[in-house]
Amino acid sequence: MPTEYKKRNLIAVKLPMLIVLGMLITLALVAQITFQKFEKEMIEQSTQLGMGATGLMSDIFPTEYLDEFLEKGFESEKYNEVIKEFYGIKNNYPNIKYMYVWVCTDEGGIVVMDLDEEYTNPPLQESVEAIGTVYEYTGPFKEKVEALTTGSEGTLIDPFYEDNEYVLTVITPVFDEDGNYACSVAVDMSMDAIRQNNQRFIYSIMGIAVLIMIPIWAYIMFVIYKDMLNPIEKMVKCILHLKRDSEQDRYAGLSDFENLNISTKNEVEILYRASMVIAKENLFNMSNYTKSKDEIQEISEVAYKDALTRVGSKKAYDNQIQKIEKLIAKDKSYQFGVVMVDANNLKKINDVYGHEKGDIYIRGVCEIICKVFEHSPVYRIGGDEFVVYLNGDDFERRAELYSRAKHRFTEAFEDESKEEYERFSASMGLAVYDNDSDKEYNDVFTRADKLMYMEKDEHKKKYGKYR
Repeated sequence: MPTEYKKRNLIAVKLPMLIVLGMLITLALVAQITFQKFEKEMIEQSTQLGMGATGLMSDIFPTEYLDEFLEKGFESEKYNEVIKEFYGIKNNYPNIKYMYVWVCTDEGGIVVMDLDEEYTNPPLQESVEAIGTVYEYTGPFKEKVEALTTGSEGTLIDPFYEDNEYVLTVITPVFDEDGNYACSVAVDMSMDAIRQNNQRFIYSIMGIAVLIMIPIWAYIMFVIYKDMLNPIEKMVKCILHLKRDSEQDRYAGLSDFENLNISTKNEVEILYRASMVIAKENLFNMSNYTKSKDEIQEISEVAYKDALTRVGSKKAYDNQIQKIEKLIAKDKSYQFGVVMVDANNLKKINDVYGHEKGDIYIRGVCEIICKVFEHSPVYRIGGDEFVVYLNGDDFERRAELYSRAKHRFTEAFEDESKEEYERFSASMGLAVYDNDSDKEYNDVFTRADKLMYMEKDEHKKKYGKYR
């Protein structure tokens, strides 16, 4: 398969991948949006629960015992009563991880109570050493120091991670009977369980969605493949295997394309039908072009080939002269030669044996010329006149070839075993372009023609002149 048609570039590969990718991205976005919505609702619900819990704590906490609690801690009977009630609240709010009472100051939070275990009777006193300890504000607490002592409905500390647990803190200030700030009650709500439940719910929904999407995706791909990808793939394969070497190949390719018989009742069929029309028109035009080309070639051969000898015609010779003139004008050092050949005794052959034998005689003279000067163009410019245009290797060997041609004509003429119309004879003249004296091609031709006539006169003197 050509580089531009590699499998990974095909629509049949890309489209299913894009559909699956689009579905997965959509599913991921929906899951993310759903999770964020659940997260928001989770924070709102946990905040309401935290405010309810701290509200109960503030109602229970006896502010008049604050100093005693800080001084005696678990030794105070009232302290243990309050601790027990706080544990009761904690047990009714399963998401409460920590419950504590601080006296919030600018320097930090002074620990009054710290509940982080399950209730026992008597209450565990592991935190007894923490009573009176001042904790510096860290993390999100730093940003809400003032609100810790003034907020009337509870202060929300944005969820944060503490000891690898996702925690939301709600703090409510407690005021004495004179309205003065006494302390702050707080709960840390663990949202890990809620979050995990939300995640499990979302994952289950995503799993169900995937299971639902698989048959939907399969059906979509079946329809797409049936009505689009498969017909296109058939057309592409047919086009790639088309042969254009001959008209027969082109007709066979068109027949294969037509036999696809694609019927999808959609744009693919329209494209297929339109391609068929274009292919037929192209084939018709190509056939006409081929015929016209053959006709032009035939006309060209008639115009530029001599009908009798199949060498260059007078028209071809005239065109060659124009080319030579351009070469001379472009390069004065250009070298070429001209051999003028005129058949001897043609009139006698025609008169005595007829023009049919005369044609044999002309072809025989031409054959000798062509065999000797086999690398040079030969032209028949008259009934019995030929011109050889010498260039390249034939020009370099002109003297040798000229002598060989004369020898061949002499041998043929003196062979008395043959009929007279088979004893081919011709007079020749050779001239070479001289860039110092010759201005045009005709100057060279004139000298060759003159030398040819001089040789013809000698032939007539030696063998007689037919009248």
